[in-house]
Parts: sequence; structure tokens; C-alpha cells
Amino acid sequence: MRAPILSLLFACCLANAVVPAMAAPVGDPVAAEEYVGHYRLSDGRRLEVTEQNGRLRAQIVMPRSVGHGRFDMSRPVFLKPEGALRFVSSTPPLQIVFEQEADGYIAGLRLSEDAAAAPVLARR
Repeated sequence: MRAPILSLLFACCLANAVVPAMAAPVGDPVAAEEYVGHYRLSDGRRLEVTEQNGRLRAQIVMPRSVGHGRFDMSRPVFLKPEGALRFVSSTPPLQIVFEQEADGYIAGLRLSEDAAAAPVLARR
């Protein structure tokens, strides 16, 4: 007798639950394209965000040394959505929060590579 009542209560609670709004799934290539681009980080590096099979990929590019014209590239990582504009990667631990203008244009981002460090700002 207890199980059917609990099931009914649980079903009622789920039916009235408020689900937070999320951005379009990143599996949607149209949604992923909004984030794709090259972002200049405030510390001199560049972050390249690309789309591969509906998933976002990030890769940090940094100058090797002044005057060489060559770049060191980090290993690309896939990003997992954790909100409308927030994406994370577990290895290495990255957090990217995109900055969206009123017209919907993604103008920049905040990159956190370490929970204790301040985020690095980037602009397109």
C-alpha cells in the first residue's frame, strides 16, 4: 500500500517541478556555431573553439617565444555544457563561461584553468 502512494506523490512532485532553462543542446550544430571562433586571452595566449560532430572543442595556442612566429598548442579538449553559457572539461580541468551581448552575439569568454586563480578574460 505504501509503494503506490509514494509513487503517486513522487509523480505529482515531478509534474510540478521547475526545470531551469538551458541553452540549445551543444549537439545541435547551429547552437555550437555560435561559440566557435578564436578568442584572444588577456595573457597573450589564444583560445580556439571549434565544433566537431556537434560538440565544442577548445585548444589553447601560445607563442613559443618572441620573434619565432611558431606556436605551442595544448591538446584539444571536448567541452561539456553545464548551463546556458558555461562549459567545463575534466582533463585538464577548465571552465569557460561565454559572454553574450544583448543581441545574442558571443563577444568573449572567461577562462578558468584553476579553481584558485582568477579567470582570464578573452575577446573575439
